[in-house]
Amino acid sequence: MILFIYVFIFLLFLFWALNFLSLPGNWLMLISLGIVDYFSQAIHFGKWYWLGFVFLALAAEIVEWVGQYIGGKKYGLSKKGNIAAIVGAIIGSILGVPFFFGFGALIGALLGAYVGSLGLEYLTEKSWELAHQKAKGAFLGKALGLAAKLGLGIAILSLAIPKLLQSG
Repeated sequence: MILFIYVFIFLLFLFWALNFLSLPGNWLMLISLGIVDYFSQAIHFGKWYWLGFVFLALAAEIVEWVGQYIGGKKYGLSKKGNIAAIVGAIIGSILGVPFFFGFGALIGALLGAYVGSLGLEYLTEKSWELAHQKAKGAFLGKALGLAAKLGLGIAILSLAIPKLLQSG
């Protein structure tokens, strides 16, 4: 049983790392925890754990995208520019996966948010300086939002791992 728990904890960390790709790593952690909770006789999380897990996962998603939106708005990014930043972040994270052992996805997401918003804002504003200023907001907002999402994912892990180890 102890080997299973350690392998499962490793899997949880892999799921958490998917957050770098702007993928639902926190939700995959919750799904896998739910499967183990349901099928295991030794591991059981109570309702308060599940409320905490779901709250943290929801908060992580909201904070990531709201952080990017607010960062962009603070620097004057338009609604279309924000959408371009979100699409750019997703595309950038996917394109960045092969680089730096997968951590290129993080750089790709940040640069994708910047380039996506920069391109759209330049098309509408016709000024590189103004478009750059707005795109900088998308970049900073994405960075802060992603950092918060990663931190909330660590909070999920910090709730789950002691309970898993206690069960083994």
